Amino acid sequence: MTQAVNSSDTFPTLEGGRYAFFFDVDGTLAAIQSRPEAVFIPEQVVAQLLQLSDVSHGALALVSGRPIAQLDALAAPWRGPAAGVHGAERRDADGEMHRISLPVEVEQELRTELQNAMALWPGTQLEIKGMAFALHYRQAMQH
Repeated sequence: MTQAVNSSDTFPTLEGGRYAFFFDVDGTLAAIQSRPEAVFIPEQVVAQLLQLSDVSHGALALVSGRPIAQLDALAAPWRGPAAGVHGAERRDADGEMHRISLPVEVEQELRTELQNAMALWPGTQLEIKGMAFALHYRQAMQH
């Protein structure tokens, strides 16, 4: 006969505001996909995020290379603290946004150089995120 394990014996209580949770999206909350736009967070995972955010009094944040607008769409209806574009965008617990950016001429020069370089690799994809660029190569491996 198996005995049920009391969860209070194995997991700490979340009371007292002693814990905060930081979750990456791609590969953690959502399965890796061949193209970034195909990623989704399953409904059950979003429901669990909402529940964990509630019991931790909002001490939950998403951290990603994706822009915060994409995080909001993926995790809706959850909306809370987040760090996007590898930290170039941050939304604090009060909902205030903080952003850093590249000068326009630097961003344009980098974009052109990266687009030219990636044109040599069929199946690659350049994702332009303002302050950051993601170079996707999963599809190139099939060529």
